[in-house]
Amino acid sequence: MGPIVIIAELEGGSVRSASYEAVEAGRALSRMEGGSLLILAPGNNVRGAADELASRTGIDVLALENEDAEAYSAGLWKSMLAEAVGPLGPRFVIVPHTARGYDFAPGLAVRLGAACITAVEALRGSEGRITLTRSAFGGKLSMDIAPSEGTVVLTVQPGAFASGDAQSASPGNVSTKRTGAIDSRYRPLGIRAVEGETASLNEAEVVVAAGRGVGKKENMGLITELASLFSRSVVAGSRAACDAGWLPYARQVGVTGKTVAPRLYIACGISGTAQHVSGMKGSQTIVAINTDPGAPIFNIAHVGVVEDLAVFIPLLTEARLKIKLLRN
Repeated sequence: MGPIVIIAELEGGSVRSASYEAVEAGRALSRMEGGSLLILAPGNNVRGAADELASRTGIDVLALENEDAEAYSAGLWKSMLAEAVGPLGPRFVIVPHTARGYDFAPGLAVRLGAACITAVEALRGSEGRITLTRSAFGGKLSMDIAPSEGTVVLTVQPGAFASGDAQSASPGNVSTKRTGAIDSRYRPLGIRAVEGETASLNEAEVVVAAGRGVGKKENMGLITELASLFSRSVVAGSRAACDAGWLPYARQVGVTGKTVAPRLYIACGISGTAQHVSGMKGSQTIVAINTDPGAPIFNIAHVGVVEDLAVFIPLLTEARLKIKLLRN
């Protein structure tokens, strides 16, 4: 049985949280099918991040160094990873299903002669057989897939495999491999964060999301004010809210947007279509505010409020503000 290789995602020398979720998926596969775990940390000057990964997970880490890998490049990542992963003969290669991950994962699978299954949301094992689950037909159905023999490259949805915060009692070993110069038709100069962004959707602990029921762009101030009362919060929206121009598409949650699993998800005026729910159903606590008592969002909400959000949100904001003042 070949090893299970997890490709970590690093940004600015830091480990993205989606990497630890990919580790949890790897642990689950290892329990079901066996096989040792190995984490690859690609980039330039990544030893610090590799040490963090090894310390937190207790898994051996290979720091994959290339002086041209200061910024992400799909061609470079595919070449570096294929060179390092190929000789290992892995059973599974696990990649976070982020913008970066689903950019290079299919091409990496081609170079490895492997199958590729993307956006995996769950996995289970029974009678020696592993089944992977992902959404299909715009989130209306779930698809179960039995991976083929040989190497399989998986991308796993952020938020689908919760990672623990506990530090491993025994850190893994860290080794370094340097890859040679790789021909490329372009050289990336860097990645810049969008100005004005607060917490990223994947990193936020609280997501306050707006839907069509917000009514008009002027009401978005209610959503923004509510979100501002929580630390590590971000304003997001449904496809309808983004189509209306109330929010950029980078803030969209759902099948054609981001998948999130915050500690608290407040759905404001969101009906709860399958496409949207598939992107936030892993949230720890879901609060739904909607005037329609039959809205599908209430089927998954832990707390449901049937009320006009223009009436309820100011009351909720006032109550939250009082709590903050009392604590201070």
